[in-house]
This record gives sequence, structure tokens and C-alpha cells, in this order.
Amino acid sequence: KPHGTGLGLVISKKMLSQMHCGIDLVSEKGVGTTFHLTLPKSATKAQRTDAPPGKSRENRQPSAFAC
Repeated sequence: KPHGTGLGLVISKKMLSQMHCGIDLVSEKGVGTTFHLTLPKSATKAQRTDAPPGKSRENRQPSAFAC
């Protein structure tokens, strides 16, 4: 059974915290772990991009998140 050091989660939490995001988890032995990410509700003006032709920004489904 693979084991980790847990260092990846510590690094992820610190990086997300610096970007005003958060991470939490719920773990159940024998079932697995669920990770919860807290992301800002809206992007800053510099992060926003124009919607592709025919699609409004409000109707798009995100394909990836970046904090």
C-alpha cells in the first residue's frame, strides 16, 4: 500500500492560502478522501478573458480553475 509524507497537502494549502483560496478534506478509512477547494467568486479584471463567439461568459462551464 503506497504511503506519502503528506508534504504535498501542506505545500498545496500554503500556496492556496497565499492566493486567497482554501483547501480542506474529509477522509474515511476504507472509503477515501474528499477534497474541498474554496475559490474566489469572481476573477480579477486581469484574469478575465472574452467569451468565445456565440457563448456568453455566464453560460460557459469551466474546464479548469486557477487561483
